[in-house]
Amino acid sequence: AGLDLAKYPDLTPKSYEDQRGQGVIKPVSSNEELASQIREHASPFMLNGPAQDVVFDRERYFMATNSRGKFWISQRDFAHAEGTFNPALNLKNAWNKIATGKPLTFQDEYAVESLWHEIVHNRQTPTNAGGQNTVSRRMMETVTQWVARRTYPRFMESIGGKAAHQAKVLKEGYGYKTYIRNFDRLLSVLGVNDGPDALAFFEEICRTQARKSYQSAMVDYLWRSAKVEATKSTIREVLGKTNYSEEAFEQWLGFYKLTH
Repeated sequence: AGLDLAKYPDLTPKSYEDQRGQGVIKPVSSNEELASQIREHASPFMLNGPAQDVVFDRERYFMATNSRGKFWISQRDFAHAEGTFNPALNLKNAWNKIATGKPLTFQDEYAVESLWHEIVHNRQTPTNAGGQNTVSRRMMETVTQWVARRTYPRFMESIGGKAAHQAKVLKEGYGYKTYIRNFDRLLSVLGVNDGPDALAFFEEICRTQARKSYQSAMVDYLWRSAKVEATKSTIREVLGKTNYSEEAFEQWLGFYKLTH
């Protein structure tokens, strides 16, 4: 059947056919083979030029990108409640299972989502997001992760797979977990629907706005969309607290009188 191109206006029939080849990705046995296929299948989704290089390392991030076509994928083991997550190994497992029509584990699928997160960065304006611990960078990563969790099925479909674990990814995904849970909690408290309109808005932010401006765009959207009374100043202040624990964030919501 293939991918429903009507759902993905940024993909043309030609770019999709170029991307999907014979419609089935090939099994891989080495990092080099995986890197080659990532370059081939990720490039049509990228807006800042094609994938140039894929580097495998043992850094403390899952994956990373320079937003201009270079990717880094960690081969380090990360301990989680569901078991060990190894981004490179789980991505390779996912690739081979999709290629041979086998079901993916949660960790396998999350590795695909992690790669898609980096592809989303390559769909953003390649502008500075601020320092590592700044609010502007946290807001940029929050938007990126929030969008990636909702859109990675597009990439999975394009390589012949299907997102079987998306409900769990949305609520329990590893990357920026606290940021996303607190952001989702704020949406709920404000009565902001997290459906297609919100996704379309945040995807548009990624495509068109400088990364340091994400916070202002988020504040404006939440303020316009809120079903409860909250000032822009309050929303901006609460967004600045999403790095706190979920329990502490709940206290901040009470402090700003968004909960009772």
